[in-house]
Amino acid sequence: STASPYWMIASAFLGLMWLLTGWQWWSVRSRLAKLETEQEAPQPLFETPDENRAFKNLSKACKANNASNAHRQLFIWGNARFSQIECLKDLQQLAASETFSEALTGLEKALYSPGDQGGSWQGSELLKAATALRNMRETEAQPTALLGGLNPV
Repeated sequence: STASPYWMIASAFLGLMWLLTGWQWWSVRSRLAKLETEQEAPQPLFETPDENRAFKNLSKACKANNASNAHRQLFIWGNARFSQIECLKDLQQLAASETFSEALTGLEKALYSPGDQGGSWQGSELLKAATALRNMRETEAQPTALLGGLNPV
């Protein structure tokens, strides 16, 4: 009966702190569970390119005579239009067109040859060749050109 109230106060304080900790833990867990259920399906790292949008971007780059952007947009469009390509050389083989080959060679010369030829590149030829390739039906494209290395017979 003559016990000090210090131990009772300390026990009550520690008990309240334990209850507060448990409540906070439960609160955080319930918020996390709610966020996990509200989240949509995870987005893929790379979205499938839209062929129309990719061709518009290629057209803009060619009309602006921007060689580096046209090079990048040509690959993006080619991948959207013909999913089996892995590089612009594959697109060139698939096209099997002298006009497209010359336009692509001109683009790459403007980008990679020494000197300031990138600023003088004109995108009209590449745009014409890409438009012709785009209008070609899938059956007209030559997918067997890509299989030459795999099946040389």
